[in-house]
Order: sequence, then C-alpha cells, then structure tokens
Amino acid sequence: MSRYRLSTLLLILAGALVLATPSPAPAQSGGRAQETSPFYDRFDLEFRGGTLEAYLSAVRTASGFSNIVVAGPADRLPMPAVTLERITVLDAVALVDSLPAEPNVDVDVDKLDNALVVSVQDRARRAKPLTDESSVWSLTGLISDDMPAEDILTAVEAGIGLLDGESEIRYHDETQLLIVRGPERHLTMVHSLISELKVSVSRKNASSEMKSRAEAFDNMKHEIEASRERILQLEMAVENAQVASIEFRERARSLQAMLDDERAKSADALAHQKMSSQTRIHELQSMVARLESALAEQSR
Repeated sequence: MSRYRLSTLLLILAGALVLATPSPAPAQSGGRAQETSPFYDRFDLEFRGGTLEAYLSAVRTASGFSNIVVAGPADRLPMPAVTLERITVLDAVALVDSLPAEPNVDVDVDKLDNALVVSVQDRARRAKPLTDESSVWSLTGLISDDMPAEDILTAVEAGIGLLDGESEIRYHDETQLLIVRGPERHLTMVHSLISELKVSVSRKNASSEMKSRAEAFDNMKHEIEASRERILQLEMAVENAQVASIEFRERARSLQAMLDDERAKSADALAHQKMSSQTRIHELQSMVARLESALAEQSR
C-alpha cells in the first residue's frame, strides 16, 4: 500500500472518530461563551480531495469563518477526500493535526483569540526552536494610503532583523491580521513596533482632526462675518425704507392740504357765483314786473 493511500485511510479514520465522538456537554461556567464563539459553529463539508490549502479554503467557505490563516506551503501537502457532518470550525481545522507526518514537514494548529493559524514548517530549511511562540496583531486602523501593509511588514522585518534568531512572518490580507511565530524577544519587538505605529497614527489622526476643526472654525468665522455684513445691509435697507416712508407720508399730507385748499377756494367761488346769479335774477324779475305794470297802465 502506498504512503499516500495509507495517509488517506488514516485521515478518513480520524474524521470518522471526530464525527462519531459525541460533543461533551458544556460546563456551567464558560459554556455560554463556547456557544457564542464562532470556533464552535457547526457546519457540513464534503471535500473531494486536493491540497491542504484547498481544504482550509473549503472550511472557510462552508463555515463562514474567514479568520483561518495559513502560514507556509500548504499548497504542497496532499489532503484526501473527507465528508464531515455537524462539525465545529475548531475541530475541522484541528483535523489537519491528524495528517500523517510528512518528511521534513511539521503542521501545527494554533488557536488564538480571534483566529486559527495553521503553520506548515519545512524542517530542512529551518529548524523550529521549541521555545517559538505565535502572536497575532490586527493592522486594522493602521493600514491606509499613506501607510500600506507592505511598509508595516518591512518595518517588522527590519526590527526583527536587529535581533538574533529567526521568525516566520505572515500577513492575511482579507482580515488584515499579522501573524508572527518566533522567539519571545521577536514578538516583544513586533509588539513594541505595532504599539509605536498606533501611537504615531493616533497622533497623526489627532493632528488632522485639530486641523479640520481649525478649518471648520475659520469657515464658521467667515460665515459669521458674512452674516453680520448681510444684517448690516438689511438694517440699512430697513432704515432707508423708513426714511422713504416718512417722506412719502409728508408728501401725502402736503398734497392733502393742497387739495383741501383747492376745494375751499372752489366752494367760495361757487358761493359767490350763486349769490351773483340770485341777485341778477331778482333784478330781472323786478324789471319784468315794472314792464308788466307799464303795459297795464297803457292798456287803460
């Protein structure tokens, strides 16, 4: 029987054991935390065989848990076909520990706070010290157009390069997670560097915020000055309107007085003309009466 077929049978057997073993009942303390952790979400998976990297990608897709980070040449390791039912994310990833040992290759699974890290180590290229540890840092909030992930990784490599020993550095672009496996002094260096970058970004953001506030304050001052200018213009317009209104009322009163005077003059003229007409009528009536008397006398 070939080594690959033996590996396939052993892995299928391991998968069957995982599926057949009932999940232990959660303890009273911490049980609720397990139920809410995405590590313990259950799902089904049918993997038809391929590489370890393809298997882990299928686990991400089927479970919806994307924080599964692969460090090392996982695309070179074969992974046999396997069918899993109602398995947790943690157990599905831990299943790779059941892979039979490959020559000069170690496969380790590390469970971190918010990620699962699968490390594939090549013993022929670098012996892994027993004191190596793994840590994960989120670069969310640090990565920007001014500070791309490549610059941060370059700074991390430069900082580790100042120390003795070797470390493995991996960056997961989808989740913006930085994974470092190495001696504790290397992890301390990376932690200090990331902390200093966060302080620098925080100061830069604070400076940008202060600048934005100063610009907003200047704009507000300009708007206030413009508003004051508009208010002054409106006040002048109101004052001019009031002056014009007073002049209009004065002109109206003057015209009314002239009209009243003309009416009075017209009334006096009419009264005088009426009196003259009445006097003339009386005179004519007297003349007519005298003529009638004269005519009457002549007739006798």
